[in-house]
Amino acid sequence: KIRANFYKCGDKTPETHFISWSPIDLPSPDFHAPQFFGLLEME
Repeated sequence: KIRANFYKCGDKTPETHFISWSPIDLPSPDFHAPQFFGLLEME
């Protein structure tokens, strides 16, 4: 098992946007917050 998250950052596009696989519950995006990482199970 490993904790991780996946992100798509559109900060250099006409309309700034961000998305993550595991939700980040903070007022502004912080993609280095391990408390919001999801759990991956490797086989």
